[in-house]
Amino acid sequence: ENGLLAGARKDSIHINIATISPMAAKELAELHKKHGVHYIAGPVLGRPDVAASGKLRTFLGGSKSAVERCRPVVQCYTLEDGIVEVGEDCAHANVLKLSANYTLVTCIDLFGQVYALNEKWNVPSNLTKKILDIIIPNPALQAYSENVQTRNYKNEGGFALRGGLKDVNMMISAGEEVGVPLPYANVIHDHITTALAHGYEDKDWAVLAEAARLAA
Repeated sequence: ENGLLAGARKDSIHINIATISPMAAKELAELHKKHGVHYIAGPVLGRPDVAASGKLRTFLGGSKSAVERCRPVVQCYTLEDGIVEVGEDCAHANVLKLSANYTLVTCIDLFGQVYALNEKWNVPSNLTKKILDIIIPNPALQAYSENVQTRNYKNEGGFALRGGLKDVNMMISAGEEVGVPLPYANVIHDHITTALAHGYEDKDWAVLAEAARLAA
C-alpha cells in the first residue's frame, strides 16, 4: 500500500520494459488501473549495445491514448520503424517478447548441435558457419553462430545464462497457462542447466550451445 503506485499521479503512465510473464502483465495492468495509472507493457528486443545506439525494437501494449502519449519517449531508444503496437491487451506484448526469445534461443541451441555434429565429422567450422549464414540470413543470429563457432561466450554487454534460464521458465509457464506444450523449451532448459553445472553461469547465454558438445 506504500509502494510506487501509492504516490503516483493520476493519469500518469508507467512503461514496463522488462521481460515478464503475460500473467504478471495482466495483474500489473489491473493494479495500475485501481490507482488511476496507465500501465503500458513495453518489453524491448535487442542486446545492451543495441540499446546504447537507440536501435531496439519495442512491443507496446495498452490503451491507445496512453501509447500515443508515451511514443516520443519510447522512440528515443527504438528504431524509427521498430515500434510494434499489439493493441489494448498489454499481455500480448509480453507473449510476443517471449516468442521472439523462444525462437532465438532455439536457434542458438540448434547451432550447438550442428557444430557438434560437423566437428565430429571433421568439417571445418568456417564451412559450417557459411551454410548456417545462408540458411539464416539474420545478423543477430549470425553473430550468435559465430560465437558458437569460436566458443566466444564472454558476456560483454550481452545476456547472461542465468537470465536466459529465467526467460525459458517464463516461456514454459506461458505455454502451460493456455495448454500449449513447448517441447523445445524443456530441452533448452535442460541444456542451460547442464551449462550452469559446468560453471558457465556468468557467460553469455549462447554458451548453452556447449551442451551438445559436452554430450558428443
